[in-house]
Amino acid sequence: MFRMKRLNVERVVDNEHSKEILEGQGYTVIEDNCDPLENADYDALKVEDLKALAAEKGIEVPSKTKKEDIIQLIKDSE
Repeated sequence: MFRMKRLNVERVVDNEHSKEILEGQGYTVIEDNCDPLENADYDALKVEDLKALAAEKGIEVPSKTKKEDIIQLIKDSE
């Protein structure tokens, strides 16, 4: 993953081809091999994204779990 910036716009791309396209549009790489969810504001994420993040961390989330509870499970695992 590459985090890129041009003026006040930041973009995260996941492959070299997309990176090269954005470089051609004037973007510069500000972070290489970044994880877009690493420093994410959990409240801003959708429930599906939180569940995916929890799954990546090996956290089992029951299907009817509330967003706040999923956030707490993720924070507890860190």
